[in-house]
Amino acid sequence: PYAPSADWYVAPTGTAGAAGTREAPIDLVTALSATGPVQPGQRVMLLEGTYVGRFSSQVPGEPGAPIVYFAEPGARVTIDSNASGSGGALSLGVAWVEVHGLEITTTEDGRVSQQSGSSPSDISLVDGVTITAPNVKLVNNVIHDVAQGVSFWSNAIDGELYGNIIYNNGWTAPDRGHGHAIYTQNATGTKHIVRNVIFFGFGFGVHAYTEGGSIQGFEVVEVPIIFPDRVAGSSKMSMRIFWEGVTSVWKLRRADLTGRRA
Repeated sequence: PYAPSADWYVAPTGTAGAAGTREAPIDLVTALSATGPVQPGQRVMLLEGTYVGRFSSQVPGEPGAPIVYFAEPGARVTIDSNASGSGGALSLGVAWVEVHGLEITTTEDGRVSQQSGSSPSDISLVDGVTITAPNVKLVNNVIHDVAQGVSFWSNAIDGELYGNIIYNNGWTAPDRGHGHAIYTQNATGTKHIVRNVIFFGFGFGVHAYTEGGSIQGFEVVEVPIIFPDRVAGSSKMSMRIFWEGVTSVWKLRRADLTGRRA
């Protein structure tokens, strides 16, 4: 069978000083660190298991030489953000990085807040993936049961979300349901949101919204499947995958899987 190659191997039991082979893997923090061994153009395989923590990508790739982090084929590779620290489960804040095939979630089960607003202090949910750098790709991941699935901000220029399954994210509060599958803004270049499957959320599916920033330059290709609202809790995710916020989204190209423009 086909076995993809990797320059570095990572495991939940890996160590910083290891050789980085399958037999002697490094840990994920080291693989993501600016002082670690990973270089532009290299491929990093995450071996099977659960990686508990909140992780941040710190080493950038280069044009034509992205750093690719990918799950061991056929294995379940999970990031569980139920740990102390800052930020969400995975923060991608450097350019030319790709993440493929991971499960990103939390074992924290608090989904009901007694506080209104978007920053409650009585539950411990954190966001799934936050992208704040250009030319980042998030491909074929499963993101669920976190506060917000993907935060895809304006400085994530020309980024791409492709083939991800994003579901059951957010929480309920006295004012409404909070936490979107994808929350995005854009000013420069084009963001690609392509063939993602989104369902069972407390907030919107794809929420492009600003109160003074910019929302222009999107390509959205939907999977033509609509799931029902949540059976419990308060949901705003009714019958539309893309919800545009308050003002028009400029330079929006939207299509279904047949390529028909909407």
